[in-house]
Amino acid sequence: MEKSCSRKGGKEGIEMSYHKKYEQWCTDPIFDEATKAELRKIGGDEKEIEDRFYKDLSFGTGGLRGVIGAGTNRMNVYTVTKATQGLANYIKKQNGEERGVAIAFDSRNKSVEFSEKAAPTASGRIALRRCVRLRSFLSPFGSFAVLRVS
Repeated sequence: MEKSCSRKGGKEGIEMSYHKKYEQWCTDPIFDEATKAELRKIGGDEKEIEDRFYKDLSFGTGGLRGVIGAGTNRMNVYTVTKATQGLANYIKKQNGEERGVAIAFDSRNKSVEFSEKAAPTASGRIALRRCVRLRSFLSPFGSFAVLRVS
């Protein structure tokens, strides 16, 4: 059963149902044709549609991680840019624009593509002193870059 309303923090909020999110991703011009084609292939598979859209992929202690694919509960350029936008908003709220941002990528699937989308999203949202995008095949290099940028 689809849920269309939810209670968040004691306040009534409207939450789009997973099926409406699916329809939006299939029709909205903001989403590219490859994404729409992937979603058309699962048309009629309610379990798959629900799994991809019943929630937003969450940012945890290990970062933003999940199955790569189309949907709000998947790793894709849309969820990465949304998370980057949230991080940029937080940086701005904390008056951290002067510190800079390091965006690294490694050998994991889609890592390069995700970093290519994250960099302009972060730079476009806040006037960063520096936005460094570096190539790294080892995750610790990304952590090291944070020290060098700030």
